[in-house]
This record gives sequence, C-alpha cells and structure tokens, in this order.
Amino acid sequence: MFSIKSFRHDQITSTIIDEIIKVKSVAWNFDYEAQKDWIKNNLKDADIHLLLFQKEKVIAYLNLIELDIKVDVLDYKAYGIGNVCALEKGRGWGKELIMQTNKYLIKKDKVGLLFCREKLINFYHKNDWVIVNNNQLTLLKKDIEIYTMVFNLPNKFINITYMGHYF
Repeated sequence: MFSIKSFRHDQITSTIIDEIIKVKSVAWNFDYEAQKDWIKNNLKDADIHLLLFQKEKVIAYLNLIELDIKVDVLDYKAYGIGNVCALEKGRGWGKELIMQTNKYLIKKDKVGLLFCREKLINFYHKNDWVIVNNNQLTLLKKDIEIYTMVFNLPNKFINITYMGHYF
C-alpha cells in the first residue's frame, strides 16, 4: 500500500534529501551535487516536499512552492507543483502521487498551480487538474510551449495573475 509524507524544507534531513535525489535523478540526469545544489538554491524554508512511499521505500516525489496568485480581484495562497517524478514510469506511482497531492491541497485549502509541456496535459487533466487558457493568464513571462493548469480553484474565473518565475 501507499503512504504519503510531507516535510517542510527547513525541517528536512540529509537522509530524506538523499531519497529525494535518488528519485529526481531518474527524471533529470544531473549528478548528486547538482541535484543537492538545485534543492538548496531553489526551495525556501516554508516549501514542502511530498514523498510517496510503498512500504518503507520512496517511490515518487514532488515539491510544493508557496505562491501568491490573484484570481480576478481576489488574492489566493497557492502551492506551485514542481519536480513531479517517480522511480519507474508506468507503475501508476505518478497518478497516486498527484491524487494524494490533490487531497493535501484540499485539506490545506490551497489552490494548486503547475506548468507543464503539452505531452503532460492529459495526465494532469485525468487527475482533475484544469488547463488555463493563455488569454486568462497574466504571467511575468509567457512561454508558448509551457501550459498552465490549476486545481482546487473554487470558482470560474476570468484571469489568473502570477508574477513569479516558472518552477
């Protein structure tokens, strides 16, 4: 059976970092030090690491980045979803990780925001994420090859504003 554990970045141990890097190294071909440096340089203390376990083994990982977004005229606290990866493809671990993340977002009453390539849209859509049309976005920088998706947004909206960088 699966279980999920969350860790605030400022409370993470070197053992958990090692486990995260094992999973991330499957998806991104960088050496251990480069992966460790990326984590150190890109995550803030309050960001969250979500790890999917099968028994005692970490099998999938993602991180949640605290964000502020504006939806129409309302400000929202949100989590940006990044570094979604699993030890093996085709085992359903990514799906399980996203479904557990959805539950986490609902429990924490946070909107989820992610950026992905076109080939991943169906995966996220099947897991209840909604694509945002480019004409509904105000971003610091727009990349026509990057798509934006949201989860747990309570109402229909006209525009989402996010003035941070892609994650």
